Amino acid sequence: MFRHVIAHDPHVDEVWEVPLASRAEMAATWAAFAREAHARKARGELDDVFLTQIDPGNYQNFDGTVRASIFRGYPRPITVPVTPVIRLGDDEIARVRDFARTHRLQEDGPAVIFECAHGSGQSFVTPEWALGVARAVVRQMPTAKIVLSSRAGQSPEETAIIDGSGLKFREYAALTHHASMLVGCSSGLTWVCTSDAARTLPTLQVLTRRVGMCGAVVHDLEHWGLPSDHVIEMRDKPAEQVAACVVDMLSNGVAHARAAHHERLDLTFDYYYTVMLPLLRQGKVATVMQSMRNVIARYGLRREVLIDLARQIGERVMKRSPLKG
Repeated sequence: MFRHVIAHDPHVDEVWEVPLASRAEMAATWAAFAREAHARKARGELDDVFLTQIDPGNYQNFDGTVRASIFRGYPRPITVPVTPVIRLGDDEIARVRDFARTHRLQEDGPAVIFECAHGSGQSFVTPEWALGVARAVVRQMPTAKIVLSSRAGQSPEETAIIDGSGLKFREYAALTHHASMLVGCSSGLTWVCTSDAARTLPTLQVLTRRVGMCGAVVHDLEHWGLPSDHVIEMRDKPAEQVAACVVDMLSNGVAHARAAHHERLDLTFDYYYTVMLPLLRQGKVATVMQSMRNVIARYGLRREVLIDLARQIGERVMKRSPLKG
């Protein structure tokens, strides 16, 4: 589905595409692919094999975040930049330039890219909710333009709110060069907009507290020593507060808005345990233990880690086996 993301990438010599009939067959398809990859190595067709995808076969590498967990699939230090690599074609750049010209982006006022659908549960944002926020923003700032990005196209009545579903996934990296800010929900489009083909934009991430570090853009950037002061994160906030933050960012700049709206992340592992507990029930104790070693190596035996661990395990044990008497 996302094979096109690596188009024109000079580091990719050849692509081996494995058909996937449906998401339900992911585990079986991945297992068959992994067996064939190692068989090709045994036959001398490949020098080595590194399987970096977390799901479904590499949960021993998971620490509650995505980028670090993927990199653990490679057994040597990462010595190159960790920024995603995107190589746009001239046709993609021209197509996005035409899109920006057609909709007069940044000609009359600021232009906002709004990622309004998430695929991994990091946020509560839906296309309908995003449309409500966009309408609240343009009511307060009529010169603003909002590009809504989701696979399901929308046809808002307002000319200032633009359906971006016709743009391809990686083309949003090009669109950053015609935009003033990004509103995201830590899904794929957010991370495309952090690639080396994109322009760094003032960014608002609308997330849910339940997933802890997994969806936290600031947490990830800080971990890798990358700038994060252009990112504001809000968690479980109503549409009117999010709209107010967007207007504040556009009117007064990200530094001013950050002081008023940014929420620092508490160290929580709720989402991590929802991933690990099913593996325990499947008897994959070694996988879970290695994953927990990675968590401790990253965060240390901090008091809040141990307290949260005890609370999570206690709550789940009590739900499954309530005390009697």
